[in-house]
Amino acid sequence: MENETEDAIVEWFCKTTDPETRHQVLKRIFNALPNEDFTKCFSLISKVKKNRKKVEAEQQPGQPPQNNPIPECAGASGSARPPSVPLALAKTGWLVEFKKDEVVGIDVEKVQVTSSNPKKKYDQKAGIISVKDAEQRQIFYAKIWRAKGSYHVNSTTKRLNGITETTLQEDDCELPEVAYARLRKVLTGKLVVGVALEPDFNSFDDIPFGMYKTFDLQWYYYRLSFSKYHKRIEDGIGLCDLVSHFFKVDMQPEGKQHDAEVDAEWTVRLFLEVYCEMKPSPASKGNSYGYDGVPRLAKNK
Repeated sequence: MENETEDAIVEWFCKTTDPETRHQVLKRIFNALPNEDFTKCFSLISKVKKNRKKVEAEQQPGQPPQNNPIPECAGASGSARPPSVPLALAKTGWLVEFKKDEVVGIDVEKVQVTSSNPKKKYDQKAGIISVKDAEQRQIFYAKIWRAKGSYHVNSTTKRLNGITETTLQEDDCELPEVAYARLRKVLTGKLVVGVALEPDFNSFDDIPFGMYKTFDLQWYYYRLSFSKYHKRIEDGIGLCDLVSHFFKVDMQPEGKQHDAEVDAEWTVRLFLEVYCEMKPSPASKGNSYGYDGVPRLAKNK
């Protein structure tokens, strides 16, 4: 019975990804300990640290430790990028805090504009924005009007997202202030799901990251590696790779451009049909290829 209780406590700490929650429980445990146990605690912590350093030192440069307790492609405790919605909210079948109709997927195709920062040549700004609801219905779409010549395109960017020198002056484009006013209304009260969300929000003029509750799939799905100095590296897995692994669909075959509407739809599907169902994470192949072995033009959006 005691072993079962111990195992349950360890399992809880392994599964609980919110640092503040874990710290509160540890505080309660320490408060319950008699003074004579503190010295033993310090000794145990020191031993664990030494063992972890030893394991890391035995690995080849750039390879993750074999005994690393954090799942390779799951953002368990220790992730450098905590989500605004704790991973612990995820339950088998559904989320506790949000209803299905409160979840939306977003994708942004960006363009380069001359940066006002003298240390940077370009800033990434939104060109096309799409938001899909849980039923994959489009509830927001906007092409942001930008003056001709105000943004930079080349053969590579055209191949990736199809935005040309004249795309953002077409009749269906909206002024930024109009589009963002609509977008704020659509996102209010929603859980906003995306892939590499912070750069998406940074591409908006006046909707900062953190204004809404968000969940980035790359907070949970990433390839874990270590530098030659044993620094932890979390390389977020791209949308194409996740779709290929879980749905066996090549959403970005050679020659196909990124499409904000398609990407937003797959994003919300991944969240609802895969993450919320807690399907097993893909195992890293340790390279920049998709899980079906097909090279990608851009592994991360």
